[in-house]
Formats: sequence, structure tokens, C-alpha cells
Amino acid sequence: PLPFSLQQISRLALENNLDIQIVKYNAYIKRTDIDSAASVFDTVLSLSSSYTDDQSAQSSTIFGTKSSQFSYDAGIEKKFYSGTTLGLDIGDTRSYSNSAFNPLSTYHDAAVEVTINQPLGNNFFGLIDRGQIKITKKEVANSDSQVLDNIESALAKVQTQYWQLALQYKRREIEEEMLKKAEDLFSAFKAKFKLGTAEEAELLSAQANVEQRRSELLLAEQQLRQANNDLLFSLQEEDLSFQILPEKLSFQKPEEDSLSGIIRRAIISRRDYQRAQNEIRMKKLQVAMKKNSTWPQIDINASLLHNGIAAEQDTAWENISEQASPRWYVGLNVRRPLENRAASAQWKKATLERKQSLLKLKQTEQKIVVEVTNAFDRMRTMGKSAELQRRVVELQKKKLAAEEERFRYGRSSTDDLIRYQEDLLSAELALAQSLYELKQSGIDLRQTTNLLLDEYWKTPL
Repeated sequence: PLPFSLQQISRLALENNLDIQIVKYNAYIKRTDIDSAASVFDTVLSLSSSYTDDQSAQSSTIFGTKSSQFSYDAGIEKKFYSGTTLGLDIGDTRSYSNSAFNPLSTYHDAAVEVTINQPLGNNFFGLIDRGQIKITKKEVANSDSQVLDNIESALAKVQTQYWQLALQYKRREIEEEMLKKAEDLFSAFKAKFKLGTAEEAELLSAQANVEQRRSELLLAEQQLRQANNDLLFSLQEEDLSFQILPEKLSFQKPEEDSLSGIIRRAIISRRDYQRAQNEIRMKKLQVAMKKNSTWPQIDINASLLHNGIAAEQDTAWENISEQASPRWYVGLNVRRPLENRAASAQWKKATLERKQSLLKLKQTEQKIVVEVTNAFDRMRTMGKSAELQRRVVELQKKKLAAEEERFRYGRSSTDDLIRYQEDLLSAELALAQSLYELKQSGIDLRQTTNLLLDEYWKTPL
């Protein structure tokens, strides 16, 4: 077995654990929503081309028997954060007709047009567009926070498995010690039996005790292998023959710190509290957006077009700048449902949800206080329990030693010695379990305050 510290195992878990690697993608996937929300401000390029050949029958020959038209157009449109949409279109149309009324049988019509649209009511100066992007960023921040919580939970699980492995090593060690004591007792009874100072029943009882200890040792070794395999799986180590040797379980007094100080740190560091605050900010933005949605849709549209007509294409484009032939357009469009029930209901709903989010924040505060208090109390209790259990082991050892001294003088029976050995075994196993739970309670307290991950996680998600 190769020795690994808790810090080494924790770093390996953050690098290799599949649960952690999988949950990271939740954050990466959610972040794509920012580009989706910001796409409303993307620049749009449009290209079009068409050809028409008209040889349909006419009511009079003066209209000609054939006309054709070939046109192409290129446009670009961009919405800005002010909600203003600007567009630029450039096009050329080549027309042909054999009609006698056309002075030019073939001519080009080149045109350049600039358009602008500005909302003054609903989505006033881009308020809704910008608000949606801000909300999406808050949602992504909450997603990242939730992912960090999941990573911390996975890390806490690995650390718990690490101490579980240490517990199984300790159990095996205890079982080996107890087997040695049982074998020594059996050897002593065999010697006494040969001398005729011990009964056969006592010898058989001592032998049965040895077999029982061997059986318990086999189970302890199997549980040790299982704990080792569970930890290897969490570290994504496929070679199950690899053995990890953890630190030994030892008694360590809990850190001296006041409950109020831990609660204050938890309020600052708890990610669910930060998410609740972000939720309030999002609801505030939604209230402003939904209120704006109740306004009528008022749009100002304007356009300016210059064109040039000539038989040759180059001349047609030159005429655009040389000839003063603009076409202006300004329009005002107003649209609003008379009852406006849908927008009003959405505004009211957003207002109520914001009030609800304030109550949820308060609930989260109370939840943090209760969870931290319970975790703190459990760690303190497990510390005291482990200390008391250590005294119990010392007393059981002294009791067994005194009984073994009586046995040497022939004043003790097999049943008493075996029972005293069982008492010591139970006390040592209880101490090992108590030390494991003390380690686990420390992990739980650091996870409850969201400080566990900070010890090992230094890079951005």
C-alpha cells in the first residue's frame, strides 16, 4: 500500500473524479445562454438575387411581347443597446422590355437605402433586450454556484470514503490484535490441558474463540478491500490492485471557534445565500421589464433612398451620387391591446414573485443558522464522545490485564477471559467508529459553511 494524505486524495479527486468532471459541463452548457441572449444584437447580413422572364400574352402589342428583370440586393442590419435598429441596403435591378413605350429597352436601376427604427414605448430604448441579458448572466452565475456546490459535495464524499478506508484499516488492526490474544489464550489452555489443570470444555471454548476471531478478521479484510475499491472508483483508478494507505485515525480536538463566528462566515460564503440574493436582483429586473411591457408599442421608422437609372450599370451607380433624387420616409406606428390583460398579468406576477424571493432569502438565512448550528453541535458532541470512548478503551484494557493476571493464578475461567476480550474489542471498535464520525462531522461542518472546497479549489470554474 502507498501512503496518501487527505490533501493528496482531495486534489486527485478534483482532477479525476467523474462526478466532478460531469457536473462541470452543466456550467459550461449553461454559459452558452449568454451568447443566445446577446444574439438579439447580432449583425445580420442578407443577400438576395432573382430573375424574371415574362413572355405572357398582352392585350395590346404596344406593351411588348417580352420583358425580363434581373436583380440582386445586399443588406446589413444591426440592433444597438439603445434599441435602435439601423439598416443599409444596396441593390441593382437590370430591366429589359421590347415595349415601344420604353425609351430604353435595357436599363439599370441602382439604389442605396438607409433605414432606422427606434422603439419609444414597449422595449423603451432597448430596456427589455438589455434586461434579458442581465438576467441570463445572473442565471449563469447561479448555475456556476450550484455546480460548485455539487463539486463540494463530491469532494466531501471522497474525503468521507478516505476516512472510511482508514476506519477499515483500524478495524483490521483491532481484529488482528484480538486474534493474537485469542491464540495466546488457546495456547495457554492447551498447556494447562496437557497438565490436567484445565477441562476439555474450556479448551474447546478457547478454540472456538480463535475461530470466531479468524472469521471476524476475514470480514474486516473484505470490508477493507471494498472501501479501497470505492475510493479508487471515486479517483477514476481502474487498477483495483492498487492499495491506498490513508492517515491513521487519531483523536484531534475540534478547532476552538465560536458558533456565532462560524455562522457569520457561513452567511458570507454560503452559495445558496448568494443565489437567493441573485434571485432577488433578477426579479427586480423582471419587474422593470414587465412594467415596460405594459406600455404601448411605439416605433419611429425613417428611411432615405438614393437611386440612379442609366443604360449602363456603371453610369447608374455614378448617378446615385451625382443626381439629387432622394426619397425620404418617416413614420410613427402605435399598437396596444385595449384591455392589455396579458402584459398587466405578467407585471403583477413578476411583482409577486419578487416579494416571494425576499421571503425565500429570509428562509435561507434561517436554514443556514440551523444547519450550521446542528453541524457545529454534532462535531462538538462527537469530540466529547471520542474522548470518553478513549477512556473506556483504557479501562477495558486494564480490566482485561487484571483478569489475565487472575488467570495466571488459576482464579479466572475461559468464559470470563473471552467475555473481557469481547468487551475490549467492542470498546476499541466503538472508539474507531467514534473517531471516524468525528472526522466526518468536521467534513460536514466545512461543507455546511461552504469552506471545504476553498481549501483545494483555487482556479476559476
